[in-house]
Amino acid sequence: MPPSPDLVRGEDTVTPPTAQQSQRQGKTAGSTIAAHLRGHPLKPNYHRDLGLMVDLGDN
Repeated sequence: MPPSPDLVRGEDTVTPPTAQQSQRQGKTAGSTIAAHLRGHPLKPNYHRDLGLMVDLGDN
């Protein structure tokens, strides 16, 4: 699956491949399906980056 466009920073940037983004996309997918079935308008998925963490080892 290709990365999603980052709608906050612009169409030429993509969202990072992190668990935080995957969880948010899952919630948005569920909301989108429910809204579609109920005939409500659909909303885009806006990503607000909470930052990245890197484990550099024990020391």
